[in-house]
Amino acid sequence: MIIYPAIDLLNGECVRLSKGDFDTAKVYSNSPFEVAERFKAQGAKYLHIVDLDGAKAKKPQQTAVIQALCAQSGLFIQSGGGVRSRNDCLDLLNAGVQSIVIGSLAVTNPKLVANILETLGSENFTIALDINFKENIPTIATNGWLDSSGISIDQLFRNYKSGLIKTVLCTDIAQDGMLEGLNRKLYLKLKKDFPDINWIASGGVKDLDDIRFCRDINLYGVVVGKAIYERRFLLTEALGC
Repeated sequence: MIIYPAIDLLNGECVRLSKGDFDTAKVYSNSPFEVAERFKAQGAKYLHIVDLDGAKAKKPQQTAVIQALCAQSGLFIQSGGGVRSRNDCLDLLNAGVQSIVIGSLAVTNPKLVANILETLGSENFTIALDINFKENIPTIATNGWLDSSGISIDQLFRNYKSGLIKTVLCTDIAQDGMLEGLNRKLYLKLKKDFPDINWIASGGVKDLDDIRFCRDINLYGVVVGKAIYERRFLLTEALGC
């Protein structure tokens, strides 16, 4: 299982949000390069980077910083935020990003995203599904988690040819940044309902038991953010689970 330590970029700084609310941004470092090097020194081989400015602007804003992080860190970079076009994807690929995260666009323009996956290689992409619950039914949020699409995960997958989407990052917005633990029922259901998808959990990891849970149900990966920054456990400990 892959452990993705996270860097969320806002105005060039490393921050964490609570439930995706930009007003709750807490700055942990003004140098994402130092943070990436620290993660690498602790044994990380992968890095999850979110361009929060891009998510808000609906257009990538931190591509130059991300390119420098790709070049300097030598880590496998998974990154997105504000991706809305094929050119945005090409810019990130040229910047050295190995897995481009597409969120809102996968909901609002599945025809375009399907074409992108088919022509640029679905193995180079991660689809991000950010989830709110309405009457216990998970529905997908869009535009930096500011809007609700009203579309369920099942409905989204019906818009794509079977097997085209390979890797999905799924975040329970209500848990994100809260340090209250993963929504374990959600990931158990996703594994059961869509066993052929490489699922990556995100949102609310609070302790090593959450990491072990992801490993035990055979998730593809898990994103860890605030728990590391708040020193609930060490990245080395997570990697050793």
